[in-house]
Amino acid sequence: MDVWRRQVNCLFGLSLSGYPLTAATPYDPSGTYTCFAGDAIHVDRLPLEAVIGWDATQNGNMAELLQEPSLMGALEGAAITVLSKGLQFPAGSDPFGVNPTAPGLFPAGTTLLQNVPGVSTDHCNITPNPYPSNFMCNPSSIDGLGITDSSHGGGGIFVHGWGHNIQIANNRVYNNAGTLAGGINLGQGEFPPTYTVGGLTEVPGSCQTSTITGQTLPFCFDLHVNVHNNNISLNSSTGDELFSATPAGAGGVSICTAPTTTVQLQLGLRQSEHR
Repeated sequence: MDVWRRQVNCLFGLSLSGYPLTAATPYDPSGTYTCFAGDAIHVDRLPLEAVIGWDATQNGNMAELLQEPSLMGALEGAAITVLSKGLQFPAGSDPFGVNPTAPGLFPAGTTLLQNVPGVSTDHCNITPNPYPSNFMCNPSSIDGLGITDSSHGGGGIFVHGWGHNIQIANNRVYNNAGTLAGGINLGQGEFPPTYTVGGLTEVPGSCQTSTITGQTLPFCFDLHVNVHNNNISLNSSTGDELFSATPAGAGGVSICTAPTTTVQLQLGLRQSEHR
C-alpha cells in the first residue's frame, strides 16, 4: 500500500505529505522517491472530493477509515483502480482550488474535457494529445482477467471518476472484499450538491443543458460505462464509506447513480451477493 499511495499522490499532483506540489513542498524532501514531471497532475479529483488533509465538511463518515494522508480514503487500494483526467484548468490557476472559506472547489473557469459546444473544444483531435489520460479521447477496457484476493477498500475494480467509455467485460471477479462493494465499484458514493437549471452550479457544471428551470442535470463523472459478461462471485462488503460503522455496502457491484450517468449493465451474480 505504501507503493500504491506514493504513485497515486504523484498522479494527483501531491507530495508524499499530502500537499500540492510546489517549490516549497517537493514530492519527497528526502529525495528517496521521485514523481516525474510527466506523471504529476495526470488525473483529476471529483468536485468537492477531499484529497488534501481531513475536512469534516467533505470527508463525512469516511474519516473513520482514513489513514495517513491517503487519497480516496475508504476506497483505496483496489486490485484495479481506474483514474483519469476530466478537467481543464485555467492557465496559472491552482488545480486544487485551495480556499479556506470554500475548501475543495475548483478554480473559476475550470471546464470539462469533453466536446461540449460552448464549453470546451475537442481535445481528441489535437496531435499530440496533451491529455493522454482523458478517457473520452482514449476509451479503455478491463477485459478477460481474473481478479481476486483484494482486501482493501476499493475491492476488485474501482472506477473513480472521468472514466468515460470504459468497458469492463469477460472478467472473473471473485473473492474480493471492499467497503462500498467487494467486486466492482463504479463512481463515488459522495458527491456535490445537485446541478439544477437556474440554481447554483458548482464548477465545472454538467455536460448537458436544459431550458427547464429546476431541471436536474447529470454530473457526467463516468459516461457510457459498459459492464457485461462478467462472473462476479464470492465478494463481500465490509461496510461502505458512507456508513462505515455498518456493513451496508454491496457484495458484488455498487453503481453510484449520481456519478455514473449512463451505464449498460449485464451481470451474473452468484451466491448471496447484493446488488
